[in-house]
Parts: sequence; C-alpha cells; structure tokens
Amino acid sequence: MVNVFKLVRILHSVYEPAFKSSLNPVQAAVLEVDIHIINAELGIASTAPQHFKMSANDASKYDPLPKTGEQHVTYLKQWFLNTRQICYEILGYETNLVDQFWGEKSLFEGLTQQIFVCFDCMELRHLILFLKHFLQPMYVNCPPDLYPSIGGPFKRNIA
Repeated sequence: MVNVFKLVRILHSVYEPAFKSSLNPVQAAVLEVDIHIINAELGIASTAPQHFKMSANDASKYDPLPKTGEQHVTYLKQWFLNTRQICYEILGYETNLVDQFWGEKSLFEGLTQQIFVCFDCMELRHLILFLKHFLQPMYVNCPPDLYPSIGGPFKRNIA
C-alpha cells in the first residue's frame, strides 16, 4: 500500500504549477486532456485516433506502440489517466480490508502526506476519479471510531 501511496503522490505532484511550468510544450501536452476524450464525453463526432474507436475484433490488428510524436503524446495521456484511476481503485478496494488497511500503522501519515495533497492543483476530472474510486469507498468502509482522524486531514487539505 505504501508504494501505491507514493505513486499517487507523484501523479498528484506532476500537476503542481511549479512542476508544470518547468515542462517543455510537448511534455506539458501530455498532461492536458485529449480533445477526443472531451468530444466523446460531449457526444460530438470527431476523428479520434484508431485506438479510441477500435472494436474487439480489431484488437489483434492493433499495434500498441505509437509511431508518431502525436501518437506518443496520446498514448502517455491515456497512460497517466489509467494509472491514476487504477491507483484510486486499488486504494478504494483496500478500504474493504478492515485489518490490513485500517490497521496499517502508517495509514494516517500516508494519507496526509501522500494522498490528501495537491487538491488545489488537481483538475476536476482527476478530483471526480478520486472522489468516486477512493474517497467514497474510504468513508463508507471507515470504522466509525476513525472518522475524526480521517476527516480532519482531508478537510485541512481541501480547504
């Protein structure tokens, strides 16, 4: 669990203004939401890259390695988004493990120093993933006697 905490902290810190300002335009483009994803969410037709509109039958023909710079950027955008969501889901599922998750000695330190950070620079799309896949299961599965110790750090960091 500690390694997942560290990975989440890295994913959060990549969006901090000080870090983002140090990136060149191509690197910064990796952190921006893909226009094809926005169009898909809004129901607008677009010429999405092939892997966005691939059917199950086409999967055997798909070459997962990007060939162009634009394909690399698109691939990395998707990798960042998938990695973030998977980390939140892992942590959300771990909240069901009462003794292993809630009994972890470094849990509160990890939450306050690794997870409940960078909310001020977190994009809405990432905050929604965080709330849905981690925070909601965490509060649902939290033992009642731990509410004050969990709620305090979260409230301090989101305010």
